[in-house]
Amino acid sequence: MNALRQLQHAGVSVRRDGDVIEISTQSGEPLPVALIELARKHKAELLALLPDAHAATRERLHAIAKVHGIGPEIVRAVATDRALGFCMPMSDAALTRWLNITGTREAYRIGTLKHGWLIPSAAHMPEAVA
Repeated sequence: MNALRQLQHAGVSVRRDGDVIEISTQSGEPLPVALIELARKHKAELLALLPDAHAATRERLHAIAKVHGIGPEIVRAVATDRALGFCMPMSDAALTRWLNITGTREAYRIGTLKHGWLIPSAAHMPEAVA
């Protein structure tokens, strides 16, 4: 029995988000260590078997970012699992607006962490972010 079937047989939900394998129980109970180790040991197999949950949305974000000159590091920072789930049903126009607003905020945050910039008040931030 392959790793995916073993995990599913144990009642574990398994999904892929990029290069990350997420496993969880339906009931929210803690996962047994043996199942976590099984998933770790067979990560390459699981990555090959499972479709990427947010691949299409991630590709759309990168395409829009490229057109607007937003760096891929910003997209990686804002494209969390929760954000991608939120963005999936958005039109390209709504996704562009979300990326501009969220990407600008993230650029300020990254600049603050890397360069010691002070995050400006809302009055001094670009209009799309205020």
